[in-house]
Amino acid sequence: MTDRATTSSPATGRPRKAAGRTAAARRRKRRAPKSRREVLTGRVFFWSGMGIVAFGMLPLLAVSVIGLAQGTVPVDRGILGAGPGYPLFQPPFWLLWLPALGMLALTVITWPFPARFPSYFWGARSDMSIISAVGLMTALTASVAFGGEQMWLVLGAGGLFLLAMVVFGVRGAIEFIRDAIDLRAGRLPGERRR
Repeated sequence: MTDRATTSSPATGRPRKAAGRTAAARRRKRRAPKSRREVLTGRVFFWSGMGIVAFGMLPLLAVSVIGLAQGTVPVDRGILGAGPGYPLFQPPFWLLWLPALGMLALTVITWPFPARFPSYFWGARSDMSIISAVGLMTALTASVAFGGEQMWLVLGAGGLFLLAMVVFGVRGAIEFIRDAIDLRAGRLPGERRR
C-alpha cells in the first residue's frame, strides 16, 4: 500500500498553508457597517414595496379569482366592476395608507443621502420613484374597483404615493444632471469640485 502525500500533509516536507479566504469573504469583511439610517431605509423600502403587493394587488387578485370561479364577474364591467354576488368581499384597500406613508417617510429619511446610497445595490432614488409609481397605479385601480366604495379613502393614499414619486423623481433628476456635468468636466460623479 502506498502512502499518498498531499500538499497539506507533513509527509511532503512543506509547511501547512493557512486556509485561504475566498474573494467573497474578503469583500464582506471590507464592507463598511451600515448606519442606523441606512438599515431603517432598507427596511422601510422593503416593507413599503411588500405592503403595496399585500394590501393592493393580492386582494384584487383574490376577489377576481373567486369571482371567476363562481361565475359572478359582471360581463359588461369586468373584474373591477360590481354586480350581484360580486365582489364576494370588499378588500381592505384602506391599508394602502401604510406603504404610502412609508414611501413618504423615505423622502425624509433619504434626503441627506448622496446620489448613490452607501452599502445598497438598489442605490438610486429612481428605484424608489418607480415603487411609488406602482403604488400610485395600485391605489388608482383600487379606488375605482368594485363600484368605487373606498374611492376617497384610497385616493388620499394615492396622493401620498404621487408626492413621494415626484420628490424622488425630481431629486434623482437633479443628481443625474449634476453627475452629467461632473462627467463633462472630467470629474468622477460625486467627486468634490475644486
